[in-house]
Amino acid sequence: SALIVAVLVLSLAFVTNRYVVKPLDRVRHAMSNVENAQDPAVTGLVEMVHTPIPPNCPAFDELRRMSDGFDGMIQAIRDRQSALQQSETFLKSTGRIAKVAGWERCLKTNDLKWTDEIYDIFDLPEGQPISRKMVLACIHDEYQTSLGRAIERAETLGEPYDIDLRITTAKGASRWIRAMTTPRWRGGEIIAVV
Repeated sequence: SALIVAVLVLSLAFVTNRYVVKPLDRVRHAMSNVENAQDPAVTGLVEMVHTPIPPNCPAFDELRRMSDGFDGMIQAIRDRQSALQQSETFLKSTGRIAKVAGWERCLKTNDLKWTDEIYDIFDLPEGQPISRKMVLACIHDEYQTSLGRAIERAETLGEPYDIDLRITTAKGASRWIRAMTTPRWRGGEIIAVV
């Protein structure tokens, strides 16, 4: 993807700067301090380091183009990061206003991800670790069986579900929620439910 290419290019720029440009600058600086060198090897090195690169040299032009390209890529990455941050802020605000929470469960690793709105819906302390078991325990008994079947069919057959459920929150409030999921497929296999 473009982000991987950008990271590789930035890494190349960093390595080039750190291991080529900066050491060469240090050598030039050290050589400028050598006065009256009598050793032919030192004299030759001083002459080589102080040989200016002509402005019309193809290598000089290529380095300038690479530098300009790096600058452009860095700005593009910054622009995308800013746009992503604005989008995330907008989605969080929208979820909070609409009282909509999102979640995802990876079937291979069993990892769960929740949006912040889940804390408000279930009256949980913000930042508290949330488990699937904890959320399912809030569902009223009469909905446990139908929800369990829907989850199993989503995870094994790839069938989405849309169910209204009654919950009791961590603070004892009784609420109706709507639980929906859509399986996510990759290569003919269900990899997650969202």
